[in-house]
Amino acid sequence: MRRQAICESCGKVFNPRPDKKGRFCSWDCAQVKNLANRNRVKQICEGCGKSFTARPDDIQKGWGRFCSRKCGYPFHGPPRVSRMDRQCLACSQIFKVPEPSKQKFCSRTCAASYPRPKVPRRDGRVETTCEHCGAIFKTQPALLKRGHSRFCSVACSNTHRDTRVLVNCDFCGTGFRTRPARPHRFCSRECLAKGICGANNPRWMGGISSEPYGLQFDDALREQIRRRDDYICQICGVQQNGRIHSVHHINYDKKDNRPDNLITLCVVCHGKTGTNRHKWIWHFTAAPQLTSRAI
Repeated sequence: MRRQAICESCGKVFNPRPDKKGRFCSWDCAQVKNLANRNRVKQICEGCGKSFTARPDDIQKGWGRFCSRKCGYPFHGPPRVSRMDRQCLACSQIFKVPEPSKQKFCSRTCAASYPRPKVPRRDGRVETTCEHCGAIFKTQPALLKRGHSRFCSVACSNTHRDTRVLVNCDFCGTGFRTRPARPHRFCSRECLAKGICGANNPRWMGGISSEPYGLQFDDALREQIRRRDDYICQICGVQQNGRIHSVHHINYDKKDNRPDNLITLCVVCHGKTGTNRHKWIWHFTAAPQLTSRAI
């Protein structure tokens, strides 16, 4: 059962909610009370006799008798915290502070103008040598641990980065200059293309890609395999649209043109089967249930 309360604005008895204070019966009564409190009433301070303004609500509650706390202290009793005199370190003026306070200045201006002793900074840096000019400088140990702070200045870093060393091309043997941090093996793109082809390429498999296909592997057979697989890639499931799908040899034997050894793949998935051949052979033979989803 809800409690009963009296509206402070109209005096009506109402039942407020348990989680509310229950001062007003409606929103309109609250607005009327707020508007009345905005019109402050002039009062005479009982302590110093000065004129000040107070809210009617505070006057009704017995407040609004004094213009400040200082005037109300003689009537309300001494302050709860005893105060003591203290001399400002900056201007030597006497001011009052609470007894347990550590305040040393009478104002923020004095605190800002007071000269403070400089505390020596703890230097945790270590000495290291610049890789370019050989000068000794200090840096943080964490930067050295991550491989930074190799140079004493930005100028040394830029100069060292632009420094070139003389090396010989791995293909034609011509001497050229390159950066020591990221040295190049070839003097030009032409030498690069010729130097990593054939047996010099790490993916070289003996030249089996140049072997000819069998005579049975013609356009009619490839179209028959695509029609059998409904023109759908057997790895990713994409439908043939515009670009013709490729026909792949499962065991990588170009002369084995049996229909069971041929499968339809899109151009992207056919390029994936160029590496990890043992995995793709197992994928198409030992696990045929996985051929309809991508790996």
